[in-house]
Amino acid sequence: MSKYLKLFLLLTCSAYLTLHFTQEDEGWRARIQKATAQLKQGVKKSDYDLTEMVVMNRAVVYVEDHYVNPSKVNRAKMVAAGLEQIQQAVPEIMVNLEQEGENDPTSAEVQVNDHRKRFSLKIGSRYELLFKFSDVFSFIQSKLKHFDDLREIEYAAINGMLSTLDPHSILLSPEEYAEMHLSTKGRFGGLGIVIGIRENQLTVINPIEDTPAARAGVLANDHIVQINLDSTVNMSLSDAVSLMRGDPGTEVDIFIMREGWKSPKKFTLTRDNIKVKSVKHKYLGEGVGLVRVRNFQNTTVNELKSALKEL
Repeated sequence: MSKYLKLFLLLTCSAYLTLHFTQEDEGWRARIQKATAQLKQGVKKSDYDLTEMVVMNRAVVYVEDHYVNPSKVNRAKMVAAGLEQIQQAVPEIMVNLEQEGENDPTSAEVQVNDHRKRFSLKIGSRYELLFKFSDVFSFIQSKLKHFDDLREIEYAAINGMLSTLDPHSILLSPEEYAEMHLSTKGRFGGLGIVIGIRENQLTVINPIEDTPAARAGVLANDHIVQINLDSTVNMSLSDAVSLMRGDPGTEVDIFIMREGWKSPKKFTLTRDNIKVKSVKHKYLGEGVGLVRVRNFQNTTVNELKSALKEL
């Protein structure tokens, strides 16, 4: 009887999970919209509940149901990679993996500050994978103190998991998606600076022609050491972009350090509508034209047509 009872419970649990994870999108949207609304109302990001796994649940089910090459879905490696990505994102967390020879990882010890817990990585189904992440998230959330944004842990775990599939599958946070959506429009309010992190410093890659930055004399390889009252030491690219973007006509102060200067200089720039050209063209003579598509955005097709027409 015990064998049949176990089988009944397993089938009941599987049926419940199948119904739970395949419910209509409206339920998931409502939960995500609720969480977003709470953040807008001033609820601390640290109050985000990792154990709800709103995004993780969707990501795992989507990968399991739709990934182009199911043979690459290795659940033990996915969990291990997710834990390693969390370790990189959160200094207070350390992960030690164990494996037998060159086989898949068999277990992981997760350490949060002075607390340790070992998790088996013998995972047979998507539901076991989800339960495993739920257990790990519950442990981390109960032991991790004073972390600003718990969402980062869930996104790190998902992107670590996706990294085992191919180099191109990633999950964008809402902020990253909004930035991507804005950049592909080819037009935004800002200063006209392409920036990056070089040698741990916020650096101007190049100023875009005929923009406030270019007109003010900002040059490639300039180091931006301060934006308004905020130092750029350890500042992320997304935070720097957010500070410099804004409504056209508004001002922003950037402090620049340049090779040969003894101290930074202040540049007060007025934001403008920045139009990014994705197509450049040049007539080479003898009936030959060169067209270069630098990046793809909403205006690329029309820019390409104009370039061909002009040539």
